[in-house]
This record gives sequence, structure tokens and C-alpha cells, in this order.
Amino acid sequence: MFQAEAYYSKRAGPKDSTQSTKDKILEAPSLPLPKRSTPHLPEFREFHLKTTERAMQHTSATSSSHHSNDSDK
Repeated sequence: MFQAEAYYSKRAGPKDSTQSTKDKILEAPSLPLPKRSTPHLPEFREFHLKTTERAMQHTSATSSSHHSNDSDK
């Protein structure tokens, strides 16, 4: 026949030792936290696309050529 008291009394032993281990861990002195270095933000440099420059030159060239064509008429 199964004896519940013997089973549970045997099971209580390891639980007590586990609890005392947790208490020992909590009582131990804590280690100092490692210092983290602050992350450096990347430096952004402004850049201009060459296509934009060419487009601006093209529009100024075409607008000046239209003015000269209009004066010819």
C-alpha cells in the first residue's frame, strides 16, 4: 500500500535545502555593476547628389535659351 506521509516527508527535504540555498544567495554581497561606456552617435555629413546639380544646370540653361529664342522672334 502507498504511504503518502513517507512520500511527502522525503520530498520536503530537498525543498528545504533549496530554500536555504536561495537565502544564502540573497545574503551574499552583490558584485559591483560593470560600467558601460556611453555609445557614440555617428557623425552625419551632408551630401548633395550630382543629379540634382545637373538638373539645376539644365533648367537654368533651358530657361536662358528660351529667353534668347524669344528675343530672336
